Amino acid sequence: MGEFWIVNSKSSAEALKSQIDKDLEKHGYTKYSVYHGVSDKQFGALHVYCQQCADVLNAAGVDIKAMTQAMRDGFSVWHTKDTFKQMVYKPILETVEGKKSTKEQTTKDPSKIELIISKFFAERFGLEAPKWPTKRKDK
Repeated sequence: MGEFWIVNSKSSAEALKSQIDKDLEKHGYTKYSVYHGVSDKQFGALHVYCQQCADVLNAAGVDIKAMTQAMRDGFSVWHTKDTFKQMVYKPILETVEGKKSTKEQTTKDPSKIELIISKFFAERFGLEAPKWPTKRKDK
């Protein structure tokens, strides 16, 4: 069974550190996860914002069918590491290797995916994709 801690002050941080020390002493091994999510107020604001957006669309006569079609046409949003991984890398990994998670890939899979991405960049956009990073140190 897990425990849930909210650390939002020095005293709660110290209490968690104390608990970690106790867990280590008692069990010798404990796995921890850290979550940096939105606050309850931010989550509440999300609901208010979603309702306001729904109201604007409804007042303008934009129904779900029209919104769904507009979304299929895509958004004009710049790429991030996470959007690229979710929208490009992982779908290729699943198609080529049948793996849904990057944690399932072998050491050879990234090279295969890199070649596919490089070809796609060149053919569709006339761009050269970056080479796969290595740990080589240039001296």
